[in-house]
Amino acid sequence: MSERIKILQRQIFKTDPLVVLGGSVRLLGEKRLEMYAGLVSEKLAHHPNTMLQYSPPEIFKAMIDRRSVVITNPRTGNLLAFAQVWKYGSNDGRDIYEFGSWSAYKDDEYKNGNGRLALLAGPILVREIDPSAQAIAIVEKTNKKAQKIITDFGGIEIEGEWSPYLRTVEGETAYMKKFDITMRGGEENVSSKRNTTTA
Repeated sequence: MSERIKILQRQIFKTDPLVVLGGSVRLLGEKRLEMYAGLVSEKLAHHPNTMLQYSPPEIFKAMIDRRSVVITNPRTGNLLAFAQVWKYGSNDGRDIYEFGSWSAYKDDEYKNGNGRLALLAGPILVREIDPSAQAIAIVEKTNKKAQKIITDFGGIEIEGEWSPYLRTVEGETAYMKKFDITMRGGEENVSSKRNTTTA
């Protein structure tokens, strides 16, 4: 069993904070999910140059479609972290899913770390959707915090240079880089020595 799964299982068994992903997200109830969708969309709107924008109905649909990670305070129900995955494309017959809308929320009971839990859960969610798929995260050049968390976690840079061609934000070039965050045969990315598939 990979270290990533062990860490996540320890957290799930503690249920504090509560980590829910895939089909289990529906168990939180539609009213609560609708509230979370509004919070996520509002947070994304504060970062128009570094994050893709999604409306509350689009975020809610990702939750209902089993494509999200939701982390909450089990006592208050407050949202602590969120992420979703969506199909990015394919390469040589292998589907590629992007991990994104990755966000964390302040709570008086919790310090930092809930965003990291969402990152741990993201590749597990992709594996649940399609065990052979590649999971990627696309990070904007100035978002140093996200880059550090992803590389500390074991994300592997797919391209060496920052690309002006991956995405534009409001018509302007946004220099981005892809990181492979796929689970590899039950092992952490950081322990993988092989080359990654170019997405």
